[in-house]
Amino acid sequence: MDRNVVQGHNTIAGEADRGIPSLDSMLSIRDIRQRVVRSIQDAQPEKPTLRDLLALDPLTVLRLLRMARAPVNNITSTIRSIDQLSETLGSILVRRALEVDVVEVHGTESARRLWIHALATAHTAWSLAQISGSMDPEEAYFAGLLHDTDAWIAYLEGFEGAQRRREESLWDPGDWRPECSHLSWDERRLKALEVLETESVEDPIALVCKAEFLAELAGFWHPDAGTTEQEMELLSSVSKEDLIAAQSLRSRILGLLSRMNLHGTGHAPRHLLADEEENLTLFGWKREKSRLADVVTFLQHFNSSFRYRGIVTATTAASLRFLDYERAFQAVWSPEDECCWIRAKSDMSPRRLEPLRVWPSKNEVKELAGGIASNMATQLRRSSDRENALLDALGVDELLCVPMNGDFKFPSYLLLDRTLTRRPVSDGDDLRAATALASTASILTENLLLKKIGQRSKRFALTDPLTRLFNRGVGLATLEREIAAAQRSNLPLTVLMLDLDEFKNLNDKFGHIKGDVALRLCADVLGKTLRRQDTICRYGGEEFMVVLPGTTIEEASILATRVFTAVETLGASESLPLTVSIGLSQVIADRDSVESVLVRADRALYASKSHGRNRFSVDSVR
Repeated sequence: MDRNVVQGHNTIAGEADRGIPSLDSMLSIRDIRQRVVRSIQDAQPEKPTLRDLLALDPLTVLRLLRMARAPVNNITSTIRSIDQLSETLGSILVRRALEVDVVEVHGTESARRLWIHALATAHTAWSLAQISGSMDPEEAYFAGLLHDTDAWIAYLEGFEGAQRRREESLWDPGDWRPECSHLSWDERRLKALEVLETESVEDPIALVCKAEFLAELAGFWHPDAGTTEQEMELLSSVSKEDLIAAQSLRSRILGLLSRMNLHGTGHAPRHLLADEEENLTLFGWKREKSRLADVVTFLQHFNSSFRYRGIVTATTAASLRFLDYERAFQAVWSPEDECCWIRAKSDMSPRRLEPLRVWPSKNEVKELAGGIASNMATQLRRSSDRENALLDALGVDELLCVPMNGDFKFPSYLLLDRTLTRRPVSDGDDLRAATALASTASILTENLLLKKIGQRSKRFALTDPLTRLFNRGVGLATLEREIAAAQRSNLPLTVLMLDLDEFKNLNDKFGHIKGDVALRLCADVLGKTLRRQDTICRYGGEEFMVVLPGTTIEEASILATRVFTAVETLGASESLPLTVSIGLSQVIADRDSVESVLVRADRALYASKSHGRNRFSVDSVR
């Protein structure tokens, strides 16, 4: 893009020598910010809304659009209005984007002229869309505000960025570029002249072009409008009625600007009478330094967590709460595939994260792999002469990548971003605080892993690995405890002994793999048929024991019937000759021990075997 296209012919002294200033927001210019802040404080006639502020600032809209359209947000539809953009990202992110640092006045003359031209075009497009009905008025305003996208991108990048070819731009507009912005200024003017006398404009492109032309007739000239003589020639080529309408339009637009106390901001004042102590925050937001102690204390509350996701969520949330980042992501790194999965995020937006797989560029892979190897944080910065796959996926120019759990097979990264406020990450407090946060999260994750290993070891010590039921030791200990409880409470207690019928023949005929399947099927039936308070264990081989507290022999008989019929049905569905024989015995108070009640239950079991199997028998001793 040619430098003169952006700056125009009406520049203040010295601006051309310094080049185009890099601006993040029109509301960041000191005198403009002062006026807006005072209009908010005065609240006359009414307090400006967040939408009103965003609708004033094409630079902020562009920055938010790039963030919204980043692949990590998984937005498939095109954003066409201020309201859609606000709803997509949420009010908190919009506030952060508007609350950028204040910059000085000098070097902003051409930006101011382009800005007033854009606002006038946007308001005119809104009015034309209301009259014609060919376009949603809010979409027309949006297109009018951004109809000079290339010029605004040049301001975002500064003079150096303005010299790049469009395809190398760090702010590639992508598919959200308004259709009219593809036309040059001359093409837009010719398009406007074609439809100038048409009251109802059906073509959205022509509508915005006409709006821009009318805005210029009203005196809100484009920076590339040409010389003063050319402007006068244009004015002489239109009718008196058009000029009268343009003056009416000018009055309306100046009235809209006055509402926000912005009348007269098209030119930078030579002397800015500013109180250096004046609070120029739009929303009363106060930036705080990184609070390392608060970070560690906050995460310590999650030391007892038994969920990995809880630790990750707390870590990303702490990055925003205590370290003043706008977005934080957790990315799992796969060294073998040289890719990463974006698995979690905190960004104060209403959008949920869809896990995203990203293959970083060669340079990014080198930086990420090096960070894991050295256990040191690394900063990824966008470069026009390299691929920026990970940065593109998140829609950022700079990213702080802090490694976590580098010794794991799949380590992870805490990815921190300040895209909205555009503040750089310092090598001092910012880096130390982020490293401490990631280190604390790594320790919590390792502790959680040790807890889970301990739980798994304990579970394996108490359970049978094949059927996942309790083992014999747990079953006998439970029976002893329940006998003592039954004697104290004088409640009934019944024991079931189960044995798979002809299990050796099943193994010989179908193989041991099918034998294991038969054991698991029987275990599944027991787990689904019996109650939660009942204890089921694999007693040994193909034999199972069930302890039924608070259960009489009659009630246990009903359960036993359900069990052996369900086992037979399930075996038939698996084409296996699977049945069980069951023996029942009820504990006799003050007489029975573990050994005696099991002997009687075993005797009843063999009675079932002797009488044809696939049935239950009850021990008759009372």
